[in-house]
Amino acid sequence: MIDVAVSRFGKLDILFSNAGISMPYTAVEDLEEDLWNRIIDINLKGMFLGAKYAIPLMKNQRSGVIINTASMGAVRIRPRTIPYVVSKGAAITLTRSLALELAPYHIRVNSISPVAVDTPLFRKISSGTDFEEAKKSMAATIL
Repeated sequence: MIDVAVSRFGKLDILFSNAGISMPYTAVEDLEEDLWNRIIDINLKGMFLGAKYAIPLMKNQRSGVIINTASMGAVRIRPRTIPYVVSKGAAITLTRSLALELAPYHIRVNSISPVAVDTPLFRKISSGTDFEEAKKSMAATIL
């Protein structure tokens, strides 16, 4: 994707790492290792790999912006979502580490931390619960 962007636009100004998945509420003792790996791979490893391949170009340009999508779930922990909150907490730490490392190259690195939005995904993970109650629960996590 980096090569395609550079060949089409001549340089890379912004990398926005926004891929991510959530999970059904699951007690830690019932958590399958495959689910853990899938969430960590998509929510964190993908962000790392995007940065890994964008950074050499941005360093060469001495400019660029990296934006990573974290989550309020990393700040206001919800029970039974361990791999999700761990991946998003690590996304914040990765962002802060990259920001410190890349500042001398004039590359800005920031994260955003949204909370749930009324989308088909939110409705899917809220199934089996009272939807209005789920919305209130999520709203209470907004700082």
